[in-house]
Order: sequence, then C-alpha cells, then structure tokens
Amino acid sequence: MQFTLNVEKKVFENPQGEAIEYNECTAEIGGTTIRFAPKAADKKLFEFLLAQLKPAK
Repeated sequence: MQFTLNVEKKVFENPQGEAIEYNECTAEIGGTTIRFAPKAADKKLFEFLLAQLKPAK
C-alpha cells in the first residue's frame, strides 16, 4: 500500500484578530484524504523537517 503525507503551513485568524500559524496534516491513502491532528512531539518533528526544506540564506 502506498500513501502520501502532506504537511502544509497555514494561518488562521482568531476572533481577537491574531494570526495563528499551524501545520495542516493530511494523508492520502488509496485515493482517500484523511486529516489528522499530530501529537506535540510530532509537531516539533514537522517543524524541523519543514525548516530543512527551506533554502539557506
């Protein structure tokens, strides 16, 4: 079985008007897209991996 994990940085605005960044996590398995909320340790891993993908300045 093959699946694809997508982690995308997104921003939403809360009722106080503050911009809140978050990572949207989805997996595509057999043509079905599943959204999930990662645990705190996984969020740190996603942040690290996403930082590695950014080009060095």
